[in-house]
Amino acid sequence: MVNGFKRPWSLPRWEASACVIALVVSLVVSEYLVPRKVVELSNGELVYYNYIEGSIPLYLALIAVEFIILQIHKRRLPSSTESDWIPESGYYEAADCWSSVAAGAMDVLLSIMVIERFTLKEYVYDYIHDNYAIGNLDLTWAPQWMKMLIFGSLIELCYYSFHRMSHEIGFIWAMGHANHHSSEHFNFSTALRQGYLQQAVSWVFYLPLAVLGVPADVSMTYRTWNIMYQFWIHTSIVGSLPWPLEEIMMTPSNHRIHHDRRLHKNFGGTLVVYDKLFGTYLKEPAQAACVYGWAVPSKSWVDSVFQLQAFSRQSRSWWKGPGYYTTTAARVCPPAPRLARLTRSTTASVLLKIYIAVQFLVSTLCGLLL
Repeated sequence: MVNGFKRPWSLPRWEASACVIALVVSLVVSEYLVPRKVVELSNGELVYYNYIEGSIPLYLALIAVEFIILQIHKRRLPSSTESDWIPESGYYEAADCWSSVAAGAMDVLLSIMVIERFTLKEYVYDYIHDNYAIGNLDLTWAPQWMKMLIFGSLIELCYYSFHRMSHEIGFIWAMGHANHHSSEHFNFSTALRQGYLQQAVSWVFYLPLAVLGVPADVSMTYRTWNIMYQFWIHTSIVGSLPWPLEEIMMTPSNHRIHHDRRLHKNFGGTLVVYDKLFGTYLKEPAQAACVYGWAVPSKSWVDSVFQLQAFSRQSRSWWKGPGYYTTTAARVCPPAPRLARLTRSTTASVLLKIYIAVQFLVSTLCGLLL
């Protein structure tokens, strides 16, 4: 049997439930706080809310809070039993963390400087909506809760389709999602580890909504909302939440299974409903250890190298991604190793880590402001 681990620092169920409820409420009211994006199209302006860019300060703040919590908790435990409590993969490793943050910053910079200058996804979506829509699904008559339920479910289905295909089709996996799964750690910083070219593919999976008549501004807004929600599920300090959260919503427990490199399950972004419907759901066992990262770990900390390695490894098998044969996972997966063992670490000094952090922050701010 795989050695289990305890999570004594996991939030009590009522506190965790309150945090999730507060998160959902904050997403609703943040409509008035998140900056709007204005895209010039041939038939006028497209205005929508971009929750992703508006939440960057919140992301960095939560990373700092999680790091402090884990450091305090780590010092309270005897070193001999440390691996039996919170897995080492849940803690922060300097090089891995900055590699993730750098990948996220590069993804945002490329989005601002390149992708958003070529409004292809907005133009194509708006064109299909105006010329080929079979109806008008703007739901102007519906109350807000009904809009969130219907639009959120439709966006989630599109994201599920993209996410699953990015694991089953090698080309899409290499276009960026492989970079997200390259980390051997699982914490808030992992959520920022994104591939540069993923946005060039993902938007195509949302075009069916244009045929259904979902307005472009609604589709873009709920799409960024869906992505923003997924940040908080990348953590190891929150254990299993009460029903119905675990049975309906995508939670940290459900998403940890997705990042296990031996499995390709739980592809949802905000819900696990479609995973259960299409047979790709797997509940996190109580006595099990998730093993993160690639099957063949990278020897570099540079996120650009991750991107290139993904392309080179998939060049001979473009159409069979790592999750193509998901049904064989139970027969071919080896037992999990001890939780305290990771294949990569860094011996950089504290001063070098501080320099890297300062240099990264300064260069990123200059890139965003200049």
